[in-house]
Amino acid sequence: MDSLEMSLPQLKSIREYDLCYGCGVCAAVCPKDCIEMQTLPPGIFRRVVDESRCEECKLCVKVCPAIELNRGLSKVIRSCFLGHATDTYIRHQSSSGGVATSLLLYLLEAELVEHVIVAGELQVTKFGMLGRSILTNSKEKVISSKGSKYAPVAIDRALKQVKNTSGNVAVVGLPCHLRGVLKASSLDPSIGRKILITIGLACNHISTGDGIQQVSKLVGLRESLERVFFRGEGWPGQSLFYGRTSSKTVPFQKWANAYFTNFLFAAEPCLLCADAGNEVADLSLADPWPLRLRRPGSGNTVVAVRSSAGLKYLELAEKNGFIKLEKVDTGAMTDIVKHNEIFKKIYMPYRWRLLNLKKISRPLYYPLNTLGRIAALVNSCITYACLKASTNRAGLLLIYCLPRRFFAFVDKVADYLKSIPLRTNNRVSELIQ
Repeated sequence: MDSLEMSLPQLKSIREYDLCYGCGVCAAVCPKDCIEMQTLPPGIFRRVVDESRCEECKLCVKVCPAIELNRGLSKVIRSCFLGHATDTYIRHQSSSGGVATSLLLYLLEAELVEHVIVAGELQVTKFGMLGRSILTNSKEKVISSKGSKYAPVAIDRALKQVKNTSGNVAVVGLPCHLRGVLKASSLDPSIGRKILITIGLACNHISTGDGIQQVSKLVGLRESLERVFFRGEGWPGQSLFYGRTSSKTVPFQKWANAYFTNFLFAAEPCLLCADAGNEVADLSLADPWPLRLRRPGSGNTVVAVRSSAGLKYLELAEKNGFIKLEKVDTGAMTDIVKHNEIFKKIYMPYRWRLLNLKKISRPLYYPLNTLGRIAALVNSCITYACLKASTNRAGLLLIYCLPRRFFAFVDKVADYLKSIPLRTNNRVSELIQ
């Protein structure tokens, strides 16, 4: 169903099912400032509407990225690169190769943009670790904001500030952020005419704020979490969990493969996100997980170019010495996200049925043979069970009692189930490729 056809009552049904991503774009565009992003348990952002001031202009409906459950398969990728920051500190301390940070630094130094929007450092709240995007022209802030967040981040305040800026802006965000920003840009000229480039981060899902607190305990931090750096110290990197007087350093993959990628502690609306590779961005960035994309030394970033503007500024950053690029085939990004494409798009209707979303239009169905349908159903049940187990006391007790390797095994099973349609159904393989 097209978002422009959605009515306010239908939007309320999305709130009823708790499908709000918490991106905050609706709060940024509301002309009456009657929408506020509040933090709620278990550590999420949710829109709260002052209906006494609402004039039902429906702008919040039109920009909401949660309305369209499935928008089809990935947009065409024009070209693809493997890149990294030429600054060795940025490259070593970033999640992958530091391309996003270095590109933003170039755009600011060349005065092509006046400000950039990036996810700021996570803050301790009563519901766990949460973040806000910031609008900044400080190179120091850009560098300190490097790295993945894996936590709820609202873009409302930063996007609202764009209206009062005079120059161009570069935006870095997750798929939910950039889908909302794209819609807002088409409806609000005070935003749209200032967005020079969008830089998208590939995303499977995020954790709740409380979930991050729980993970810090599971990896051995014996006090309340006060700061966290999810990636850094090379690739794929180390995670650093800080309390008031102690800290815990854990290899990223050691905890992520057990307590993250299988949807433990995940934000539930992520179950209905269909965007694996940040398809609406000018540039989409991801980790080089396939072996053929790995190179000796520190990390690299896979960059999928989806627009002429994206290619222009990427090449200018390389020409001016901020990044180094190696051209690779356009299938590089497909190789990275193909399992997530299966999960997010082709398996989505099975999760939609598990969630019993009767009032929301059914997502697109893709062709699956009998084995594929079984794999889709089992994968969906595993994912949903992991998510639900991590949001109640009995489930949490079980998680703390079972060894980490058990959940790592569950993750391997769930990932294997995503590969079955690619191996048994040529039509699915063609769609993904």
